[in-house]
Amino acid sequence: MRQQTTPCCDHRPYFCVQLSRSLCEETDPCGRAGRAALRLRPALNLERIRSDIDALWNFAPHDISIIQYWLGDPEPIAIGRQGMAYMQEGIDDVVFLNLEYPKKIIANIHVSWLDPQKVRKMIIVGSRKMVVYDDIAENKLLIYDKGIDRRAILGENMDFDNPEGPQFAYRTGDILMPEVKFAEPVRVEAEHFLDCIRNSQEPLTGLAHARTVVCILERARPLSGDVKHGNLTA
Repeated sequence: MRQQTTPCCDHRPYFCVQLSRSLCEETDPCGRAGRAALRLRPALNLERIRSDIDALWNFAPHDISIIQYWLGDPEPIAIGRQGMAYMQEGIDDVVFLNLEYPKKIIANIHVSWLDPQKVRKMIIVGSRKMVVYDDIAENKLLIYDKGIDRRAILGENMDFDNPEGPQFAYRTGDILMPEVKFAEPVRVEAEHFLDCIRNSQEPLTGLAHARTVVCILERARPLSGDVKHGNLTA
């Protein structure tokens, strides 16, 4: 008799209460924040350099996992990557990854193990609000009531009545610092995994989710001979 297994991929930030609840509620591209552009800089530091994978495969799986969760797990329509290898030939130490999704949503990920500062920050720019999540700050979540609106001249969105081009209105409102109860992501993940085993359910980061993350990373893999090598100079 074949024994049933319940695989679960270890994406701890996915289970962080701050990200999965408060941040998602405030930045839903179809909700309060409006259309969104996501900029993630979650892994900048002087980290241990690896020889088996590059910086993107080392750090970005968690980031891609969070992006897919925020957006409802859509497939990117375009993927762009730019990286540079400084310490080892053929292994990027610094990588910029750009993901384009339907409904004019873009996400940018910057990962590096060569950086003087430890940065774990995520910025979401919506058409109505903007959100900053800083994992190492005292106030981890900041919600900015800021934005730019197109100003109509004679009627709503009647831009053809303005021969000089569209005009813009800049909004600057309050900054909200909501109180977020912290829960250790590892514990939340473990409890969710055990609950799925007991109830024979698919984990949120099960095989289907892991396959999506790996497919995006594979699409971002540079072609043979495309990895550039640079020199670090003082």
